[in-house]
Amino acid sequence: VKLHITNNEARIQDQQSSVINKPTVMQCSALTLIVLLSVEGVFAAIVKAVPKGCYLLSDELPPVLELEVAGPLAEMSQATCMRECLTARKSKPFNYFGIADHRWCYCGDRIVYGLPYQSADLCNVFPCVDGGFGNRCQGFVGMEVFDLVLV
Repeated sequence: VKLHITNNEARIQDQQSSVINKPTVMQCSALTLIVLLSVEGVFAAIVKAVPKGCYLLSDELPPVLELEVAGPLAEMSQATCMRECLTARKSKPFNYFGIADHRWCYCGDRIVYGLPYQSADLCNVFPCVDGGFGNRCQGFVGMEVFDLVLV
């Protein structure tokens, strides 16, 4: 099963690429995206919460999040990384997702190392591929970490 999120629509598809169900349309604020999905009678809300902060990346330090799931991609975006972390494992989605060096997606259940910097300048180096989804689009040495919560 794959989740497809575009500017105005979210769809779930099975492996044969047939649409399982269409979402309920909702109003969204600039800080929160809520999409209701129905799969075989089960409803779930996908919530992208406020960013957790910008964390320093270095080869000399432990990783900020546990698992690298995608990259390098020429057009990594917050929406792409969120989808990867929603579907990276079968048991349940991860709690967090983050983008590093504007091309790499990481997922994790906890923030392994570090504290967020007071200034987000480390994470605001590159323009967003998906400007409508969010405006913090990573730097060379910073990872913006986001909550990924299912309710």
